[in-house]
Amino acid sequence: MNNIVSLMKNLAPKEGLNKTNLEDVTIFKTSSYRHREPLCYKQGLMFIGQGKKRVYLDEKVYEYDQDNYLLMSVPLPAECETISNEDEPVLLLMIEFDYPMLSQIVSQINEYRSDLINISKVESVALTILPRQKKLNELLLKLLKCLQNPLESKVLGHGFLKELMFYILCQKESKMLYSLLTQNSNLSRIDKALKLIHNNYNKILNVENLAKIAGMSSSSFHRNFKELTASSPIQYIKKIRLDKARTLLIQKDYRVTEVAKKVGYESSSQFSREFKRYFAVTPADYAKSIKTKEN
Repeated sequence: MNNIVSLMKNLAPKEGLNKTNLEDVTIFKTSSYRHREPLCYKQGLMFIGQGKKRVYLDEKVYEYDQDNYLLMSVPLPAECETISNEDEPVLLLMIEFDYPMLSQIVSQINEYRSDLINISKVESVALTILPRQKKLNELLLKLLKCLQNPLESKVLGHGFLKELMFYILCQKESKMLYSLLTQNSNLSRIDKALKLIHNNYNKILNVENLAKIAGMSSSSFHRNFKELTASSPIQYIKKIRLDKARTLLIQKDYRVTEVAKKVGYESSSQFSREFKRYFAVTPADYAKSIKTKEN
């Protein structure tokens, strides 16, 4: 584990998100404790090198550290608490799903081990915490060593990433990924609607149309959507819009009225009310706090 930590430190020189030589792999670093706060997770895998994180969803708490990892099957607004300090900052390796790669691996597994792809009894879940076995840590170490070098990353990086994903897909605890990649499963149907939401969050989105895209009746879609994400479709859309608004306030020098419009709000006053309700601070005050930290 010490090697994993040192390699992750090399790849994360600054606080916050650090890109690596592979587009789908990012390292997050923070040296301060972060109270429970809203956060939108992407689909993928998250491996702690150092520190601890807790995810809060629908009155459940999911804690992961160096002994386990987080598998997120769908993009999900949740709440997160980060346990770290200056001496031991949190180091988090994040891998976003590469759908073509996953589909290719599953297709090849099916040729030889079709028994692994029986998803009839798999429950649709948005996230799960899984144990990190010795073999998985060895694969993480190989990937991290490769990422230290731009040339090795370009030539070998996707191969190491594919080896890691193959190992995870061969574990019985990861069957939810097969469900995600199976065309007519509830998880893959809801995922289609979620992709539409994330690509069109600033437009008017009709729940009935989302249900049609998922191939479900409105009532079935609403029930399955809430069971998976712990939010109704309307609540989910609102959370995504507010999360996108927060990103704009961090990255750009926009006025609050401009941000409201960009994320799909016709009323800036309604946007400000909902932003404060979700993040416990007004968008104007949030923008000021970001500028204060930068100065």
